[in-house]
Amino acid sequence: MLDQGHLNLIWADALINGLVQAGVRRVVISPGSRSTPLVLAVARHPSTRDWVIGDERSAAYFALGLSKLSGTPAAVICTSGTAVANWLPAIMEASAANVPLILISADRPPEARAIGANQTTDQIKLFGDLVRAFHELPPPAEDEIDTLPGLTARIVDAALSSRPGPVHINVPFREPLLPKNDLPPANRRGGRAITIHRGVTLPSADTITTLAAVLSSGKGVIVCGPDRLDVPFAHAAVRLANRVNAPILADPLSGLRRGPWVDDTVIGGYDGFLRSPHFTEAHQPDWVLRFGAYPVSKGLGQYMRMCATSQHIVVAEYDQWPDPAGHATHMIHADPRRVAESLTKAIATGADLHWLKAFQAADAQVRAALPPPSATGLFEDRVVTLLAHHLPADSLLFAGNSMPVRELDSFLSVEHKPLRMTGNRGVSGIDGNIATLLGLAAADPAGAPAVGLIGDLTFAHDSASLRAAQDIPVLIVVLDNGGGGIFEYLPQAGLDAALFARYWLTDDAPDIAKVCAAYEIVCHHAIDEASLQHALSAALRSKTTQVIRVVLDRRASNKRHQDHWQACIDPFQGDTP
Repeated sequence: MLDQGHLNLIWADALINGLVQAGVRRVVISPGSRSTPLVLAVARHPSTRDWVIGDERSAAYFALGLSKLSGTPAAVICTSGTAVANWLPAIMEASAANVPLILISADRPPEARAIGANQTTDQIKLFGDLVRAFHELPPPAEDEIDTLPGLTARIVDAALSSRPGPVHINVPFREPLLPKNDLPPANRRGGRAITIHRGVTLPSADTITTLAAVLSSGKGVIVCGPDRLDVPFAHAAVRLANRVNAPILADPLSGLRRGPWVDDTVIGGYDGFLRSPHFTEAHQPDWVLRFGAYPVSKGLGQYMRMCATSQHIVVAEYDQWPDPAGHATHMIHADPRRVAESLTKAIATGADLHWLKAFQAADAQVRAALPPPSATGLFEDRVVTLLAHHLPADSLLFAGNSMPVRELDSFLSVEHKPLRMTGNRGVSGIDGNIATLLGLAAADPAGAPAVGLIGDLTFAHDSASLRAAQDIPVLIVVLDNGGGGIFEYLPQAGLDAALFARYWLTDDAPDIAKVCAAYEIVCHHAIDEASLQHALSAALRSKTTQVIRVVLDRRASNKRHQDHWQACIDPFQGDTP
C-alpha cells in the first residue's frame, strides 16, 4: 500500500500527464504549499513548459495571454485560500472573450473544511457560471488513478467547446504532501490517452441562400469587430466586400486594417465621419453584416443603432448572443471565413458602386483632416502614427483599454504592412494588461516584437507583473495624461470642477520611472516627436523589456481631439440628408 505522500505524487503525475496528452503543454505556477504535488508533476514532465509568477492575479492574466495567442488552453496552478480568488478578473475576461484556460487549485481534503483550518475556504464552484465546467476531484486514491485520463480529456474538451473558456479543477490533497524519503521517479500511470478532434461549424446551404438574397437586395456595410479574426478570414472578407460593393468598417482589433489583403474597401476612418449626422442620415444601409464582437467605436455603435429598419446579420463563431443593441434579424453560428466564402460564391452582383465610393471619399476626408505634428508637445494621434510606422512587420500590438484602444480606433491607418492586433475586450478591464502582454510574447513562436500601448493607470494597476518581464522582452508604451483622461470625454466632465478632479481624475498614480527602476527596467521619456522616435528606435533594438513614458497634456489633448472630430464633420455640413 502506498503512503500518502507517494500517492499524492502519483495522483498529480497522472492528472498533469492526462492534461498533456489532451494538448495542454504550457503551465503557469504560483508557489504555495498545498499545490506542491502538482508543481512537482509539472516540473518533472518532459513535455511541459512552465513559468513561475508569484502574484496569482498576474499569473492568471499571463496564462490568458498564452492561451489567447495559441488558441489552446494554458493551465494555471495555485495553492488554497485567497490565492484562488485572485484569479477572478482574468477568469471574467477569459469567459467573456472565449479564451480557453485550465484552472487547477489545490485544496484541503473535505474533512479539513468548515472547521477553522488554516488557509481554507469554500472553493467549490467558486467562479460560478464564469467557467464552462467545474470538477472537484476526490482526494488521491490508488484505485481511481486510471480514471484521470478520461477526466482530463473531458476538461480540455469543455475548455475548447462550442463556446471556449475557462474550466476549474479543484484538487484536494491530504498530508503529508510528500514522501518522507527521496522522491520516487515520475510516474506516468494512467489509462489510454484520448485525442480530441474538433472541426469548424459550416453554414447550411439554406442559410447561405437566405443571406445571399438579403445582401443582393440592396446596399450594405460589413462590420468587423474586435475578435480573433484570422488571415484567411481577412482575405475572404475583402473578396466579399468587392463582390457586394460594400465598405468594411474594420475595428483595429479585428486585424483587418493591417495586412496584404488590404484594398480600398477596408475603411479605418469611420470613427470620424460617422460623427456627422448629415453623413449617417444620408447613408442608411439596407443591411449590416457583422463579424466578431461589438466594435469599440462609439460613432459606429450609434450608426448601427440608427439602422433600426435594416437587416442586421450577426455571424458568431461561438455559441453566444453578441447583440448588445438588440437589432439582430439573423444570428448565424458558423465559421466566419466559411460564411464569407460561401456568400461570395452565392452572390452574382452587388450594390451600385457609388455607395462604396461615398464611404471611400469620407474616409479620405478624415485622413486629410488629421492634425499636423505639433511643435509644442506630443499627442495621441502622432503616437499611434509613429508607433505603427516604427514597428516591424508582423509585430504584436496589444491595445490597453480606456483611451489607448480608442486612439488606435481613431488614428490607426489602413496599410499593407501586417501587424497583429489584440487586446482584452471581453470585459474591458484595465487590470492585468501587462501580464497579458507578457503571456502573448512568451507564446509567440515567431518571436516578433511584442508591444503594449497602455494608459498610466493601467500601468499602475499591473506594475507587479513587471517582475515577470525580466526574461520576456516586451515594449510598453505608456500614455501618461495624469490619470483618468477618458473622463474628459464623458458626461462627468460637466460636473463641478473640484468634484470632477477629486473623484474622476486619478492623478495620484506612482511615478513610472521609479517603478521601472525598482524592477531594473529601462524607462525612456518622450516629450516630443524627436524624443519619441529616438526612444522607439532604441527600445525596438533592445533585447530587454523597455518602457516609454509618453508625456501628454490632458487638456491640450482633449482640445486636439475635439478640433479633429469637428474637422471630420465639417466637410459634410452642407450636405442635404
